[in-house]
Amino acid sequence: MAIQTIMVIGAGQLGGGIAQVFAQAGKKVFLNDIKQEFIDGRMAFVEKLLDKDISKGKKTEEEKAVIMSNLHATLDPNDAAECDLVVEAAIENIEAVNALSKK
Repeated sequence: MAIQTIMVIGAGQLGGGIAQVFAQAGKKVFLNDIKQEFIDGRMAFVEKLLDKDISKGKKTEEEKAVIMSNLHATLDPNDAAECDLVVEAAIENIEAVNALSKK
């Protein structure tokens, strides 16, 4: 089975980086966290990194658009049901883990 759809749980530095790499590889990626602001911050950071790559001639605007269209923000862990792979990269904080598992 080919992996096409992935959920990354945790939009921090590690999870966001993993999500970006998968998106750049052409995979549909759900980036999940417990607060929308965490996801929004990571999405903005990825966009900033891609803009840097464009300014250096490493990527085009079209490549950026494709990568960003592969990233999907979600607060709903149930979106994992349509994924081929789930990667957990959440902070190792028992309260955060418990909050996520209760959703």
